[in-house]
Amino acid sequence: MTSESNSDPDDSVQLPAVVASDYRRTNMDLKQQLVLWKKANYLMDNINLSQPFLNKLVDYGLFNRAMMDQIHAKHYSVERILVMLSLLGQQGDDVFNKFIHILMETKHFEVVKELRKTEKYTHYGEMLPPVFTYFLNLSEFLRMYPHIAIKLGEDEKHILETFIDGKIEMATRKISESNKVLEEKIVRLKKRISQLQQEICVRTERESLLQEKLRQSKEDIDSLKSRISELEEMNFQWKCEVRRLKHFRDEQEELEKWIQEERKERKIQDAPIGMFGRLPTFVSNKKAKNTSSVKLKLLSAQVRMAINKMYYAQGHIENLSYLERRLNSFIGKPRDVFDKETIQDLHNLKTLLIDTQKEKQSIKEELTEEEKEIVAKEHEIEILRQEILGKSMTPEYQPEGHSSLRTKMLQLLDDLNKLHELHVQRINVRHFKEINTMKEHISEINYAHNKDKEALKWRMRVKMGELHRREMLHRRMKHTILVLCRYNAKNLNATVTIEDARKVVRGIIGDARKLRKMVDQAEMLEKNPGGIGSAKEDDSEKERLERERLEREQEEKEATKAGKQKKKKRRKDVDYLKNERLMFVADRLKEEWRTLGLHLGLSMNRMDMVEIELPPDAKPDILGYAMLKAWRDEIKGKVSVKASRLVKGLLKMGRKDLAIIVLPIHRVELLEEEANEELEREKVEPKTSEEEEEDEGEEREDVVDVNAVSELARNVLGMQTRNDPVPVLPEVGATQGTV
Repeated sequence: MTSESNSDPDDSVQLPAVVASDYRRTNMDLKQQLVLWKKANYLMDNINLSQPFLNKLVDYGLFNRAMMDQIHAKHYSVERILVMLSLLGQQGDDVFNKFIHILMETKHFEVVKELRKTEKYTHYGEMLPPVFTYFLNLSEFLRMYPHIAIKLGEDEKHILETFIDGKIEMATRKISESNKVLEEKIVRLKKRISQLQQEICVRTERESLLQEKLRQSKEDIDSLKSRISELEEMNFQWKCEVRRLKHFRDEQEELEKWIQEERKERKIQDAPIGMFGRLPTFVSNKKAKNTSSVKLKLLSAQVRMAINKMYYAQGHIENLSYLERRLNSFIGKPRDVFDKETIQDLHNLKTLLIDTQKEKQSIKEELTEEEKEIVAKEHEIEILRQEILGKSMTPEYQPEGHSSLRTKMLQLLDDLNKLHELHVQRINVRHFKEINTMKEHISEINYAHNKDKEALKWRMRVKMGELHRREMLHRRMKHTILVLCRYNAKNLNATVTIEDARKVVRGIIGDARKLRKMVDQAEMLEKNPGGIGSAKEDDSEKERLERERLEREQEEKEATKAGKQKKKKRRKDVDYLKNERLMFVADRLKEEWRTLGLHLGLSMNRMDMVEIELPPDAKPDILGYAMLKAWRDEIKGKVSVKASRLVKGLLKMGRKDLAIIVLPIHRVELLEEEANEELEREKVEPKTSEEEEEDEGEEREDVVDVNAVSELARNVLGMQTRNDPVPVLPEVGATQGTV
């Protein structure tokens, strides 16, 4: 698809309407087909192959399921539109108007306007635009319709160029579409990255809130723990107070009992009204009463002693706790220097701390045992008091109640703290895992993008470097060949020595080898595009030219050394049948090209086919060039073998000058053969006096020509070695004054 598809009708070649209608057997006439294909470029850029559009094509009966499958089989929108245009008209009636109606319904108003305008200025018999050649094999099309080939003989080159341009533009459109897809993907990825970054920010804020909440929870837990310790101290104090009051009550009851006994002994009748009136009447014998009283007093004294002992033990525990706190604070204090004495002191302090903790634990165990004994003795006191007084005045009390409440509260707080920490830990793990996954994904995307970018940069640099080198080397070879072609074979052999000619030929062969090597490297890089990035393009142009000059000097030294030692080397296969040489030979043959074709083994029928393929007014040199090119492409074998056959054919025709041009490496052998043949003819047929005088005059002219032109040729060769511009060389037969 080229830009020429939208060209004016006046610039196109007029074709018969019958031809196009034969080729496009559809339900549209030629004018409608030409309208669609002329605006193919515009349709590819402006039609949207949406699902409603395709449904309309099926609903109107223009496409069936198989045709839609052909459209959907293509990967790019450009190819789908081209396939749709190529299949349009193979099914249904009134196709063009229905297609216009579908475009109107799908809101392609500009497309409809452009098609109407094109239909107005389109005439019958116009040539199909170059976009149509994307689906055609050009040679097959011309073979099917030979009258069109004769008609388009002059414009064949233009058709081939448009065909190639169509292919190239199609590939360009595919690449542009893939680039658009990649750009959209990059935009989506950037948007996704921004979303992920926003989500990361939200999660970070959420994490900070959770951290603050966790800190507050820890503070609440610490406050609750301090409150529990306060409650424990209050509980202990109240417990001690209850015990004091209980013993005060026991003493009061004993006092009341003694007062009652004294009143009975002294026979005091009036009992005072007060708290002593509450005491029950003591009914028992004296012996039992005295035994119970003594036992009650003994137990009360033991309980009081145990309580006092517990008071002293509790004070000692408090002192040990204070010492333990001081030791922990002193041991955990940071130090700048750790010498032997400091380490020994720390060791002693740790030993003291361990001993203090053990002593504290042992005192607590003793207190627990004492408390149990006190509880048991208090129970016995209660029983004795009930026997003596008749009722118990001690309130019910559970000594271990505060411990169970404290244990439950501590356990509940620990469980809540553990659950909260576990929940926060799980949230942090999941949050950091998602963040790391997102970061890895973003880094992978950035790495792949940078890698593709660097690979494209290296590919472009390598391609540009290769093109530049190839162009410079091609220019140099073309310049050298042009200088050689300005001489004919006789002038070249008469003015340049054999060694100089061989040097020039070796230089051309070396440049051809370099070109071939560069082509092989380019093909290898195209097959293995992964290795493009490893190519080094750091050498500047000056360094590259210097390196080539050193290589040429080394090759000249090796060639000179090989010539001195007279070593025969195997000759490599060189492309002696290039288009330039074949064109040179055909230009010199003129009307004798059929004779050369017969010597080469071509039949007259084949040469007639070659002549038919060309325009009727083609010149003989063009016909000869086409014949030689067809012979070169059809015959199998090495190039050197083909060149040898061509040389033999030219020798049979008596054209040794052209044979030397085809195989310049055999030039010396041909000259020696020619000299030997002349000597043989002179021996057989002696010359007359007039012929000898003519030969002497020619020799004098040749001597002047050799001396003048050989110096100029040496200068030309020196300029060629230095890459200097070469002056125009003289023609054959130039005298010394002219040179």
